[in-house]
Amino acid sequence: MTVIGGTIDGKTSVSAKENDTLTVVLDQNEIPDGMTFDMWSISSSKLSGDINVDYRAEAMTFQMPAEDVTIRAQYRSAEIIEDAAPSPLATAATIAVGGAAAGIVVWQGVNLGVDLYLANALPQGVPVPTDRRALALLLWETAGKPEVALPTLYGDIPAEEIELQKATHWAVQNGLMDAADKKDASFFDPDHYVTKMDVFGAWLRLKKLLGTIGTSPTQ
Repeated sequence: MTVIGGTIDGKTSVSAKENDTLTVVLDQNEIPDGMTFDMWSISSSKLSGDINVDYRAEAMTFQMPAEDVTIRAQYRSAEIIEDAAPSPLATAATIAVGGAAAGIVVWQGVNLGVDLYLANALPQGVPVPTDRRALALLLWETAGKPEVALPTLYGDIPAEEIELQKATHWAVQNGLMDAADKKDASFFDPDHYVTKMDVFGAWLRLKKLLGTIGTSPTQ
């Protein structure tokens, strides 16, 4: 039983039986940049209809039902007022019941709102990046290919791919992307998969960065 993106009763690994009292606690570190917590979404009709369960509480307590349950901590843009919030991002807590114990897995995902946002926000005709290489290039090119100091080159990127070297260094140096390995500055892992939520967060950081220097991403 694993918890990602939140905790249950303060632990990342738990066992639970039917009717056990559990508390799903929002992980503040998992909230994407520019977003704020909205509410919990629950797949169980028994739980979703329980008036004693506070779906808008960051720490939600409930009794384990005798069925598999998916609990999603939904987010909305911090720029959108609550009544108009589309809850475009979701962190899912999948609670699987097996015999006497419940297997609890909290996993991150994105819903249709993120797809729609990226489809409208990214430059026309540009596909949503699926790896670190494509994401770094998108961010750098959108910013106008600014010059960047290259004190060293990433060892897992061919030296002749100078634009990719610039893009990756620029994205990391400006905090738009994390280093692949903080202990090894020569490693970028360009082919590592990125989620749409990763792209969404990086894009919001890019907008903030470009706003501070008087420009904005190409739409």
